[in-house]
Amino acid sequence: NPLNDVAKIGTGSISRGTFRIKLVKLTGQAPPNSEAHHIFPFYKATEFSTLGINVNDPIYGSWVDASVHRHTSYEYNQ
Repeated sequence: NPLNDVAKIGTGSISRGTFRIKLVKLTGQAPPNSEAHHIFPFYKATEFSTLGINVNDPIYGSWVDASVHRHTSYEYNQ
């Protein structure tokens, strides 16, 4: 429920700088050895914004093993 999500993460700024903190608030956890992962590619934030999607909203995030995240993110961005 979107209203419950807002209650969990608050209505403050949603930005790249607050993504991990907001994801912790939303999920209630920060798993060990994990990183916050943007489901939508950050470099396309402007394009997604025109569709009404803020890629930094933690509802579009997930936790990913840190070593896997770094490896796959590096490969994706090549």
